[in-house]
Amino acid sequence: KLFEESALMVFLMGDYDDELLNYLEKFASDRHLYQSDKVINVSKRDEIIKEIDGSQSYLSMVYSSPYNRSHEDYVPFLIADMVLGGSPLSLLFSEVREKQGLCYFIDTVGYRQEGLLRVVTGIDASNFSKTKEAIIKQLERLQKGDFDECIVEASKRLIINSLLALSDNPEDCLNYIFLNHVSLYPLEMDDYIAKVKLVSKEDVVRVAQNIKPYLCHFYKGVKHD
Repeated sequence: KLFEESALMVFLMGDYDDELLNYLEKFASDRHLYQSDKVINVSKRDEIIKEIDGSQSYLSMVYSSPYNRSHEDYVPFLIADMVLGGSPLSLLFSEVREKQGLCYFIDTVGYRQEGLLRVVTGIDASNFSKTKEAIIKQLERLQKGDFDECIVEASKRLIINSLLALSDNPEDCLNYIFLNHVSLYPLEMDDYIAKVKLVSKEDVVRVAQNIKPYLCHFYKGVKHD
């Protein structure tokens, strides 16, 4: 039902078995299921364009990295994610939305535990190429260190505040405890905050250089009478 009635996408990676793949293929056909031969091929870059009924279009650009929840550089990766698009102070928000006015919204969301960085944005279909190119340029800025260090410090404060706020939401708090329990690189709250505080701009640039393009998915809005 999820496959048929939503835009849900499933990315298979790591040590999944053929039984799971065969089961999912019965429901997903080739529309929402992507596999990567047990590991993510970081050189792979597909462009998928689909039409949807509506005036607004949606661009999703997915990037891979080695920085999953078990990696020692997971914390710098989180901050690199924030600097790129995770807040109103980010490179994508300030440049692509505010300065160039190419989109209605833009953000980086989801998949961080797996080391994937996903840029999502709502645009007019006519702005597809310009927006895609603008996103690529902002990632290049991140990888070159062409940004102010104050964005790093603001991103660190946002992450620390979100960690401190976990106690106000039992579900989020339990999710954090679970992920910490199953991780090969567990971080208790105090250690987590301490590591966030230690991240430098140089750390952010270093991890950003290992963020590679993986998938470009464009839902093109088409008005139907």
